[in-house]
Amino acid sequence: MNTRAIFALLCFSTFSGYAGAQASGSSTSTEAPGHQFTSPMSRNIASGTSASQASSAKGRCQELNAAIDQAIASPERKNVTVRGYGPDGKPRNELQEYDKRATLETEYRNQGCR
Repeated sequence: MNTRAIFALLCFSTFSGYAGAQASGSSTSTEAPGHQFTSPMSRNIASGTSASQASSAKGRCQELNAAIDQAIASPERKNVTVRGYGPDGKPRNELQEYDKRATLETEYRNQGCR
């Protein structure tokens, strides 16, 4: 046998012995026996729950919902002057439509609110 084959066989036997010791529960670390780390995502999947929104995100969603309701009650649609660039590349002022409700609804969707 050549040297590489012997080295590979030696490494394999060392790793398989280590894996067998871990599987049988004989651990040399300071961890408590039977304790195994699981990621938060796998714990959520196992328990059937999903990650909830942060409280600040919920508060922002409630603010946006109230603002949308207010915009429905008293619509604010107008033309506003916006700084833009013309086809010649020179700066100019442009009139654009502004709809407060549409702006709020877009932000509501971007925040991931339901």
